[in-house]
Amino acid sequence: MIRIIHSADWHLGDSFHGFERDDEHRHFLAWMLRQLEEQRPDALLLSGDIYDNPNPSAQAERLFYGFLADAIRQQPKLQIIIIAGNHDSSYRLEAPKPLLSKFGVKIFGVIPKTKDNEPDWKALLVPIRNQENQDEVEAVVMALPYMRQEEFWPGETVSDAHRRIITDLKKEAERAYGPHLKKILMAHLYANGSEVNETEHSERIIVGGQEAVNCSGLGDGIAYGALGHIHKAQGLRSEDQLRYSGSILPMSFAEQNYSHGVNLVTIEEGKDTLLERLEYAPLRKLLSIPQDETGDYDQVMRELKKLPSGNRKEGADDWPYLEIRVQVTHVDPNMVGSIMHLLEEKRCRLCRILRVRQNGDAPEPSAQISSVEDLQRLNAAQLARSVYSNLYGEAMPDEIAKLFAQAKRQAEQQEDEA
Repeated sequence: MIRIIHSADWHLGDSFHGFERDDEHRHFLAWMLRQLEEQRPDALLLSGDIYDNPNPSAQAERLFYGFLADAIRQQPKLQIIIIAGNHDSSYRLEAPKPLLSKFGVKIFGVIPKTKDNEPDWKALLVPIRNQENQDEVEAVVMALPYMRQEEFWPGETVSDAHRRIITDLKKEAERAYGPHLKKILMAHLYANGSEVNETEHSERIIVGGQEAVNCSGLGDGIAYGALGHIHKAQGLRSEDQLRYSGSILPMSFAEQNYSHGVNLVTIEEGKDTLLERLEYAPLRKLLSIPQDETGDYDQVMRELKKLPSGNRKEGADDWPYLEIRVQVTHVDPNMVGSIMHLLEEKRCRLCRILRVRQNGDAPEPSAQISSVEDLQRLNAAQLARSVYSNLYGEAMPDEIAKLFAQAKRQAEQQEDEA
């Protein structure tokens, strides 16, 4: 019997609407170390997007390597397997591979090649042993890092490439370890049919589903599939043993109701795979006002006044991130200032104020502007009136027109002085 913890999409180095998240990541990593201590798994699988961008900050790397050092010190026999995601730099993630491999950490940023420049499938296989019985291999991990275009055959789709390579990995695993040994798949991909948020694709999903992988049948012969890339924790409808552990933190306001945590998986010969969810409560929550809808200015102000008061000097580590969604029927030049003034002594981090028209529609492009020539024929005041009319469905009030003219004069004066 072996036990593994599956996690993914840490996005170390991420910022949220301009707010750095190092404290949030530090909070998660401390929680993760406690889970390793309490659960004593035989392996930890990290399925990609360790960092939020290919060139992570020194602080993000310190957090990651500090975690690895603590985990190894805490459990010297723990096997840690890491694959690159689409946010990671494959080669940069692999840079410390020679050092970390001496401590039981396996990193796969790219598909390795043989001397003949062919894919080395065997190099992607990692035998897993029970910590209490190091003599016997209990399962084999097939570690497939995020695949980039150079891994595809000419004319091959993303889906076909994944299906071909995963099939080859299964065959290689059976050749190397026999057909009956439990197989575990690690991959960072967008599985067709997986649930993603329709409004904010923080996973960087390509429009049209061109990168979606048809996973039907890929779970055959696999005890567990540790997937990364999709931020909502879920199993695939067609292949329930292929699962996303989800991101450790919400990556957009659209994800504020997602469950966060890791998957604890128990695999035992002759028994079905046992899955347990270890729930994690992030340091900072996401808060929308009004919740799940928009409200007019008066409603928004009433709800903001109910927020608890606080002083940043007294500590703001767990203050939630806030978005405000307010219906607008006309321009109120004092609205944002009034909201900001009210929030000065509230326990929150204001991220954005979304203005929504009363019917909920997004602004439409001006009917008067259909070409560059149309745009050139309009002066600044005419353009402003056209945009206002399309935004609010009425003519620009004189008060707003005067404010615009004043701002225009000031901008022209500053330009002349420069």
